[in-house]
Amino acid sequence: MSFFRKILLPFNWIRSHKYITVTVVFLAIVILIDDNSMLKHMENQKQISALKSEIAAMEKDSAEYEEKSSHLGSEAKREDIEEVGRERYDMHSPNEEIIVIR
Repeated sequence: MSFFRKILLPFNWIRSHKYITVTVVFLAIVILIDDNSMLKHMENQKQISALKSEIAAMEKDSAEYEEKSSHLGSEAKREDIEEVGRERYDMHSPNEEIIVIR
């Protein structure tokens, strides 16, 4: 075989199998290259599922805080609220000086 025949052999194969070639090129564009490619779609789906789990965790925390605040607001007296603020959150009155020992 001559040198030019070796170079033209792939082109002849492509010319004789043009439907397969077009299909392969189309799939490569759709899966890998396009702005709406399958790879980007899968990355976005992973990000969506991570965000949904984060939202669920935050909603759980929010429900716990709402339960605690409703408990403090309805059943507890002012002294109980102050006690929780002082013990858990290290809060104090403006005219007080506190020392935290842990």
